[in-house]
Amino acid sequence: MAAGTVSITIDGVGCDAAAGASVLDAVLAAGIDLPHLCKDADGPALGACRTCLVEVEGGRGLPAACSTPVSDGLVVRTDTEAAVTARRGVIELTAAMRANGASAGDELTRHALAHGADAGRWAKRVNETADASNHFYSFDASDCILCGRCVSACSDRQHIG
Repeated sequence: MAAGTVSITIDGVGCDAAAGASVLDAVLAAGIDLPHLCKDADGPALGACRTCLVEVEGGRGLPAACSTPVSDGLVVRTDTEAAVTARRGVIELTAAMRANGASAGDELTRHALAHGADAGRWAKRVNETADASNHFYSFDASDCILCGRCVSACSDRQHIG
């Protein structure tokens, strides 16, 4: 084990992870495709979308991998029936939050296809509120999945609220 790393096990395979990293960071570094809609590559994990649920040995329930820190000896399972079923359900419900469901080529659709989710399973939300009054951005509620990424970008990175 290199300095600044911890030894963990993901889906039965031992690996090293950077100390202070999240389970999501470690899982993605191990080459495992784990959905994560509210984790922006340029920002912190928000833990809002719940698409990165995993099982942690000795833990309760299904924690979000993005907000669970790694620790030496941690054993994580992404492939259990409970975790896979829960993530699939969350992806399906998230797709239902959008007026048009999943759209070809977007992140939600990619995860739905990769994880066997039926993006059209639930009735679609009808919310066609659009706001183009700000010259920096436009907001279309019909595409909103309440992940919080836009709020984080404005508040935490741009400091404009």
